[in-house]
Amino acid sequence: MRSSFLYLCLIVLVTVNYAGGKDGEINNTIKETPFISCAQDAIYVRLKSTSKFEGNVYLKGQPTENTTCYQVLTTTNQIEVLIPHLECNVQRTRSLNPAGLFIVAIMIISFHEEFVTEGDKVFEIKCFHIQSSSAGRGRTTVPEELSILSSQPIHSMPICRYSVLRDANNNSSLVRFATIGERVYHDWTCDASGFSSKLCLLVTNCFVAEQLTGKRQDLIGDDGCSKDTAIMNNLIYDDQLLAARQAVNVFGFADRPQLYFQCQLNLIERADNDTSCPRPDCAANPRLRRDIQTLLRERGTHVLDAASQRVNVLDLEDRLSDLPRHVCHDYVNPLTRVERAVPPGSVCVSKASFGIVITSTILVAVCTLAVVVGNVCRRTSLVAQHMDIE
Repeated sequence: MRSSFLYLCLIVLVTVNYAGGKDGEINNTIKETPFISCAQDAIYVRLKSTSKFEGNVYLKGQPTENTTCYQVLTTTNQIEVLIPHLECNVQRTRSLNPAGLFIVAIMIISFHEEFVTEGDKVFEIKCFHIQSSSAGRGRTTVPEELSILSSQPIHSMPICRYSVLRDANNNSSLVRFATIGERVYHDWTCDASGFSSKLCLLVTNCFVAEQLTGKRQDLIGDDGCSKDTAIMNNLIYDDQLLAARQAVNVFGFADRPQLYFQCQLNLIERADNDTSCPRPDCAANPRLRRDIQTLLRERGTHVLDAASQRVNVLDLEDRLSDLPRHVCHDYVNPLTRVERAVPPGSVCVSKASFGIVITSTILVAVCTLAVVVGNVCRRTSLVAQHMDIE
């Protein structure tokens, strides 16, 4: 029986150069190239450390106590990790041409028993499941497994990225944390240097999703136009760089801080006589807009999904520094200073001063009451004496 899917494994190591053995550093690291196996329903990883492994393995986006997700087995200096697709809710992005699916998981190897340190390793594991043209109709088949050193021409595919950037320049840093209302830049770029034909980029079917619950909201429709220009305006394209960009004020779901964005990127083959790339006519009436999906089917188009990095969105109460206020300083001890935001027009006093004011007020009130009572009693006595004389 012929397989309906081919499975490719890619692995990217993201880490800082680490030299162990010095005072205050952990004398352990990963040696050799990790072994990766992309199965139909899970990812298997096997690594070896230079000395006995006594640390921990984490999967990004999963609680460390979530033993129902990934399984870890360590024997002396060997680490084995099994990551089921369904239980761990790994990131999936599809590719329509070539047809297939990217499975992505980010794994962290921590060498200390309790803490995360500078010598830890971060692996981004990608499995690309290529759908065969001979796929059976609804039949379940055993996938053919390819080695990590396979010479399949995966690098001839377009390489596209979706990034949320801090500034408008191309060298800007990725946004990991942002507050509601902060200006950021959504950026889509593709590298198609391996293709002989000229290509045009067209972005469609964008959505924002909450990481934990999976709640999502559409941003760009299948016609390439914004669903809500107050949230994300129509995109600005750069035909020379196979790129698109748009400035966006940070938004989010209530009480759902971790978001990511995903779009369908269409690379359309451009004819020699084409002077420009096809673009959605978002200014027209929605019923009269150009049928972008028909255009994509008629042209030679490479279609794939691209997901942004995770963005942690801070709520409005985290923006107190932007609000007009006075600042009160509490000095608990010479090394501790506490600042509190209070409404304009308020007076800041320490706890001791406040106590003195309250005590003084109470004493004044008691003295005043005593004087009033004394005067009343005295007047009553004088009236009584006067009546007796008469």
